[in-house]
Amino acid sequence: MRLELAGLIEHPGRSLPFDYTIDLSDLEINFQKPFTKPLEVHGEVRNTAGVLELWAEVDGEIEFDCSRCAEHTTAPYALDIETTLMRELANPDDFANVDVVLLDADLSFELDEVIRDAAILESDMLFLCREDCKGVCPTCGKNLNDGPCGCKPETDPRLAALKDLLDEMKREEN
Repeated sequence: MRLELAGLIEHPGRSLPFDYTIDLSDLEINFQKPFTKPLEVHGEVRNTAGVLELWAEVDGEIEFDCSRCAEHTTAPYALDIETTLMRELANPDDFANVDVVLLDADLSFELDEVIRDAAILESDMLFLCREDCKGVCPTCGKNLNDGPCGCKPETDPRLAALKDLLDEMKREEN
């Protein structure tokens, strides 16, 4: 969605509301395409004392395979975006400009690009079905969220000498 701000920029106190859906089904995050349904976008651009501020809420749901247990999961998705819109930057190399969106020469910008970039930057490194996901057994592959498996825990080979020492100490105590 392209927002034209020429009529807004010269009138402090005015705002331009927007409400639409965006399709991000082609967006790949962490080797998955979680946005299978369009997302709802609500917000506005406000002219506050000559400064244009963008505020937006993005709501919907995501579908993914859990990074620990590989179960297919659907979860709610919400993203809040707040940024400043500017014609030009006084110092383009300044890191304080991270949350600034530059307007095109005709005082417009592409809102979809802002939402797409925010969705990428705000994404978690791992998609988890729940915070306390236990994953799968590395030996048999059973989903440990469904209960323990029957596998005997393996000793890390780097700790085998310590295990032998502990076993020896137990024998000496008996």
